[in-house]
Amino acid sequence: MRNFVSIAALSLGGLWIAGCGGGDDACASAAFPGAPAGAKGSLYVSADCPATGADGTKDHPFSKISDAIARSNAGDAILVAAGTYEENLAIDHDLSIVGPSTKGKKGDDAGIILQSPSPDAIVATSGDVTLTGFDVSGAAGVGVFAKGGAVTFVESKVEHTKSANGTAY
Repeated sequence: MRNFVSIAALSLGGLWIAGCGGGDDACASAAFPGAPAGAKGSLYVSADCPATGADGTKDHPFSKISDAIARSNAGDAILVAAGTYEENLAIDHDLSIVGPSTKGKKGDDAGIILQSPSPDAIVATSGDVTLTGFDVSGAAGVGVFAKGGAVTFVESKVEHTKSANGTAY
């Protein structure tokens, strides 16, 4: 009986780790969009998953988009589960960040809700960046700033942000 209990405990421990957050149903059931054609690699993000033990795989996604950006390489895709992300994003290489969206909705049902704690929500300093399924709203500064990089929006929207002189756009 003792061997059986030990084996069961190990199996449960393995399931707990593989379940992304110790049985957290929201994390284990995270739905990710597909990678765009031509992506060199993929990293995964879900706001419902814990940061502890995250490695960017589908089984252990990062909890923050910025963590995935830091670990990504040029040409990668970051696949993001629907959720609210309170962070700022700085991007300095070719990258696609993809969240759930519906073609033709123009971001009205975007799955990535980005709430910026600092003035500029997303800053691209170099590279070609594609943002799919984003809703950037209420940034104290610029919603998306292409400062040396090129940014393409797909089924995304930016609203209720302010420029340095206080003008909303």
